[in-house]
Order: sequence, then C-alpha cells, then structure tokens
Amino acid sequence: MTGKSVDFGGTIRVRLTVSGDRVGGVDCISTRPTDTARMFIGHSPEEVVNQIGTVYALCGRAQTIAALQAQEDACAIDLPQTQNTARDILRLAEMLTQTSLRLCLHWPGVLELPAEPGIVRACLAVEGALQADILGGSNWKRVGGCSVSAASKQTVEMLDSLLNEVAGIFVENGLASRLRQALSDRSMQGFGALSLSDPLEQGALMRNWDHPVISPLRQKWGSGLAARLEAGLCELREISAAIVALTAKLEPDDGIKVAPIKDGSGEAVVETVRGALCHKVTIRDGLVSAYEIEAPTEANFAADGVIERGIIRSDATDIAALKLAAELHVLAVDPCVAFSVEIADA
Repeated sequence: MTGKSVDFGGTIRVRLTVSGDRVGGVDCISTRPTDTARMFIGHSPEEVVNQIGTVYALCGRAQTIAALQAQEDACAIDLPQTQNTARDILRLAEMLTQTSLRLCLHWPGVLELPAEPGIVRACLAVEGALQADILGGSNWKRVGGCSVSAASKQTVEMLDSLLNEVAGIFVENGLASRLRQALSDRSMQGFGALSLSDPLEQGALMRNWDHPVISPLRQKWGSGLAARLEAGLCELREISAAIVALTAKLEPDDGIKVAPIKDGSGEAVVETVRGALCHKVTIRDGLVSAYEIEAPTEANFAADGVIERGIIRSDATDIAALKLAAELHVLAVDPCVAFSVEIADA
C-alpha cells in the first residue's frame, strides 16, 4: 500500500424522470466503487490504519477511528477513556466542518444567497489544530492509542472564536434566518417529506428527531426541507459546544505502549455527519484476512431509499424549482458525497 490518496468517494447522479406534471421516476446512479475494503486483506493492522483515511477521504478521520476501534475490538484491547474522548473530539470536529460546508457554502449557493466562508475556514483551522495539539499530528493513527495532551491556549482561543462565529449565524438577519426565509419564499418547507412508514436516513434529522425546535416543524411540514435545515443548524451549535466541553475535560494519557495484535474478529460503529459508519475486520496470523465497510451513503442513495422516496411524485410544473428543491433535499440527507441532479422527460 502506498501513501497516495485515492478518491473512493465517487459521485452520484440523481436522475429525475418527469411524466406529465409529476416526477415519475428517480434513479441514483453511483460511480462509487463497491467492495473496495478488500484491498486491505493481507496487510498489517498498522498499514490499514495509516492508509484508510487517505484511501477513503470522505469522512477520513471517522474512517480511521472506525478502523482503529474495529481492530482494537478484534484484539481485545480496552482503551483508557481519555483515548476515546480524544478521538471523539477529532471525529466531532470533522462532522462540524462538513456541516458548515453544506450550510454555509452549498445551501446558500443553491438558494442564491451570500455564502459564509469564514465559518468554514474557522472549522477547518480548529480541526487541524485539535489534531496537532491533542493527538500529536499524524502520530495518532495507532492501534492501542497514542500520546494525548491537553489543548494549547491558542487552540482554546480558536475554539472560543469558533463559538462566536457559529453564534453569528443565528443573529437577526443572519444566515439561519435567510435560509429559512428563502425556503418560505419558495414554499419548499415540506419538500422531501417522507411518510411515517418510510425509513429515515441516519443523519442530522434522525439525531435531532425529538429536538424541541425540530418537532413542531415536523408536525407542520413533515420531515421535509424546513425540518432538515433546522436539524443541520442545531448540529452546528451542539457539535461545536460538545467539542469545547470534551476538550476542557481532556487529560493526558500515553495509550498502550505495545498493543497486542491477536487473531480475532471485531467491529466498530462510529457516528458521522451522514450517519453510522461500520467497519468489520478479521485478523489472522497478524494480518487482515477480511474487511468490510458499511457506509450510510449506500443506504441513503439505495433504490427506494430516502433520496428517491423524498422526490418521487413531486410537482414538476416548474422544472427550475423542482431541480433546486431536489438539490437541497440531497444536500440535507447526505452532507458529504458529490452529486448532480438531472431532469428528463419520460
């Protein structure tokens, strides 16, 4: 295995077929390769954890953490809580960056509103500073944990500044109110709503399903764009606050100096911005003999999945409005994967 980054994130074409004044068909056509985790078979656990975040750049830090935890489970390694807390901080920082990208750049782009790139830059800076500070830069990719340190004064100040940036989204006439108003002006609050019998995706909406801000929106508009937008906005606030709280209580720890690599099978499930990411591994004679990755994107874009069910039978009398709403629906369901929306006549 080499250190070269390979893009296995792929792209997805969401193709809508219009029949009369309704969307008669939705097809999600993916270029995402399947069963790519087989490439890790025959390699050492150390090689896997050092490469997986570059091979799978989409949620790369979460992918690395899932790989570490699955292998530690296989080897019956019980980490100190400090190690898990440090990894959680890094995973949450990645989630925050991805949430800010969608809400502060992509949603405004679709709705023709001014973007807020400053918040995205602040999230990226904090993400990098936290990795360098508390997990020693690139040295954290190690089965058994690594040397964990407290955040520096400079990083704490960056976190405080980030909290202020996030708070600025919610001021009067801030980005949050502009996004809400744009949906209202286009009467798109309920677009993409699923029936109560439909399966839901695992992302922000499900995590905030009973949130006191989300629940009234669901009751009024269903699980459509208004509820999904608000779920993302809630996560900007709550994830940033969670990072600050976890960082404040982080204590130094050296991890396990020599992690015992044993034969066995293990799995790990970690939360990402788009839902639960699952890694399963089997180790034999010190090498990986089986590896599986279950990513939430596959379920989100599956036939008869949440993307399709949210768009099928939508009003198609205004093609431009339909395309815009469909793009927002995809952005809200899966805030990571690259995609395009195409509309064709039946």
